[in-house]
Amino acid sequence: MAATGDPDKQSSVGEYRDFDSVTDVMGGFGRYQKLVIFLVMIPAIFPNGFFNYNVVFMAATPDVYGCVLPIENFTVHDLALFAPLERRNGELVPSRCRMYELNYTSETRAHLLEIINRSSVALTTIPCTDGWVYNREVYQSTVVTEWDLVCDRESYASLSFSTSTFGGLFGPFLWAFSADRFGRKQAFFCMLGFQLIFGIATAFAPSLIWFYVFRFCVGMCTSFIYTVGLLMCIELTGKKTRALMSVICSVGYTCSVFAVLGIAYAVRTWRGLALASSTPLLFIFALWKFFPESPRWLLAHKHYDRLEDYVKKSGPNQRENFVAKICGGFARNSESD
Repeated sequence: MAATGDPDKQSSVGEYRDFDSVTDVMGGFGRYQKLVIFLVMIPAIFPNGFFNYNVVFMAATPDVYGCVLPIENFTVHDLALFAPLERRNGELVPSRCRMYELNYTSETRAHLLEIINRSSVALTTIPCTDGWVYNREVYQSTVVTEWDLVCDRESYASLSFSTSTFGGLFGPFLWAFSADRFGRKQAFFCMLGFQLIFGIATAFAPSLIWFYVFRFCVGMCTSFIYTVGLLMCIELTGKKTRALMSVICSVGYTCSVFAVLGIAYAVRTWRGLALASSTPLLFIFALWKFFPESPRWLLAHKHYDRLEDYVKKSGPNQRENFVAKICGGFARNSESD
């Protein structure tokens, strides 16, 4: 039965057997909780969308690319002149993966164009031999352009998106144990540091394999760090505001996705984007002092002294006998159990 009325009149120890019975009395979403949620928890959750969506831009494939040809001053705009045509989406467009088998080094540019345009028979085409040239008007560099993840290597680009997802399958086992064993606050900031280290490391990946490794490690945190943040918001407030906390956290996460769009628009290199979307996490560590531990976790692990501090901060009624009754009742209940 939930406690109601004047807390001084609640003499029964059994009336404070769980934290919901306390929040019903002292108010689950009071002034203190609102300050913590909007000034601490939401800013802490905000950057979570960065790591889920920055890879969309880091591993983007330019819309125009094709074989590099050993022709002087060759650019991506020359593909329309020298690349063989292929049908793509119902239209004839320059090929992205094949080139004419011609002696480009011994022929002049004008003569090559004449051969291509006036040949009465179909010219032989071969796969690209000297790499690819890319349109860099939108993306100055991406994982795709740096390691040529196109044509027969296109599947490697898809794997760039999958590695963080694979990490998300294994990370929650580790972090869920940590959150339950050492507390929500400790687990949250451990994940934050883990994500920060490997997010920055991604920007300095020396090879594609290392990029996959770092993205896997980042993915170990991306989903569960949001879950812990949401869990904290729910555990800090009463049961009547759980749906509201879910909506508030979702709005904060959505705003972070829009922020990624702005960062990606300003930073057009994939290494710069990896760095720009990781370093904001440094500022979250400044919230450590104000970041509360979950009162429900404190109750479950019988940290009654720390729970008493929380009740004093958050309860509208600050009378010492009320605080002592709540925390003392928890302690006596645990002993009787």
